[in-house]
Amino acid sequence: MIFNLLALIIAIPIFCAVYFAVTAPLQRALLLVASIALSATFGWVTCGCLLIVTGLGYGFGRVIARVRSAMLLATAVTVIVAPLVILKYTDFFLTSVQAALAWGHVQIQVRHLGFVLPVGLSFYTFVVVGYLVDVFVERIDAESSLARFALFTSFFPKFVAGPVERADSFLPQVQTAKHFDYARVTDGIRIMGGGLLKKVVVADRLAVVVDSIYHNPEAYRGLVLILATVFYMFQLYYDFCGYSELAVGAARVLGYDLTWNFNRPYAARSVTEYWRRWHISLTSWFFEYIFAPIAALLRRSRSAAVLVGLMATFIVSGLWHGAQWTFVLYGVVHGTAMCLEYITGKPRKWLTRWMPLRLYAVFAWFTTFAFLDCVDVLFRSRSVPEAGRILRNMLEGLGPDLKFLFDQHFNPSALKALIAGFPVLKVELVIAVVAIACIEAASFLGKRQPFRERLLKLPTWQRWAVYYAVVAAIVFLGSQNRATEFVYMRF
Repeated sequence: MIFNLLALIIAIPIFCAVYFAVTAPLQRALLLVASIALSATFGWVTCGCLLIVTGLGYGFGRVIARVRSAMLLATAVTVIVAPLVILKYTDFFLTSVQAALAWGHVQIQVRHLGFVLPVGLSFYTFVVVGYLVDVFVERIDAESSLARFALFTSFFPKFVAGPVERADSFLPQVQTAKHFDYARVTDGIRIMGGGLLKKVVVADRLAVVVDSIYHNPEAYRGLVLILATVFYMFQLYYDFCGYSELAVGAARVLGYDLTWNFNRPYAARSVTEYWRRWHISLTSWFFEYIFAPIAALLRRSRSAAVLVGLMATFIVSGLWHGAQWTFVLYGVVHGTAMCLEYITGKPRKWLTRWMPLRLYAVFAWFTTFAFLDCVDVLFRSRSVPEAGRILRNMLEGLGPDLKFLFDQHFNPSALKALIAGFPVLKVELVIAVVAIACIEAASFLGKRQPFRERLLKLPTWQRWAVYYAVVAAIVFLGSQNRATEFVYMRF
């Protein structure tokens, strides 16, 4: 769903006025109709897949609750995952086979089927698989109402890109009537305002910068490529975090609580900590439904269980993000980093005793951030060879760039000269950087208490000054950018 200012101003208040005026069954019916209608706006394939996966998940869940057969569970999961695998990975498999045969000097022509991946399929497929496993292990009871289960899979705030909600946290919320709560509604609006700010003021602006450089990455070297990839890191984060906050805020207005998906991921001091902070709902899903079963199978050897489980989990995570070898390699690299952190746990603890704690914290943060910057080249590149060329150009150009800055005593004009090659207006960069600095400062201040809650303690004029500043930024700065879809819609 592309949230935009017009929809927020017109559609949501009208819908909420009707929603809070009717009884609980009608509330659920309204939400279900709105959710299915939203899926239909993306085409009949998207809507049809949603209804088919929902119906199959509901039926399998009811049968599994009675039979409790591991074979039945495996069959159900296979059937539920089949549409995702076929639609997303068939062409990738055929292309990979063709490339492998060509490497062996066997030339064949493979016809690509060109399947279109329905919006949201990856997310609600995982939601249904998690539900079936939870029913099998008796963590929850099978849902008796098809309508309530359909709302669980299709709930419109989270339909496009999550969060990946668990049945045990969402389904109980469907049971109760929702009443208008001023404090809850205004809190939801504040969350949505923050999400919209991140999307249209920061992410969309950075997209222009990143796309212009990654469209022709061979033309750039050194710090320009490094900065472009750093900007991509923040574009990806603010884009997805912005969507998640819009989803959480909209759900909160409607009386539902969704998982908070991000917790300052770029403040992480290790790759392990990063994955505890990034896309929390999906990461926890991977660890509970992929890592945990593998680790349980190999429990006789704890180290092997952890290492194999981590690599398998991150390879699946990479494939989930996209049917390209860049994503597979992205998962392998992250899995390798997680394994290395597990193996080197004791030496790193010794290092914290040898180094001053604050110095170690800075060192750990910098190395983690630099690693993420390099690996995200894979996430953004169109192919593995292109990613390799970009990383090579980064490293080859970094030395001369740093020497130039050193010779110029790191004068700001020297840095300005280095980034003169950015094919965008410098004012756009300044706006993006200032916006990131303000948002990150607010996030830092909200470590112990969310910034939006701290706002409530401010005098009225200060609080409303912040509100007006956010709205003005969205209207006057966001409107300057070309509209872009949410990045995670493609996954």
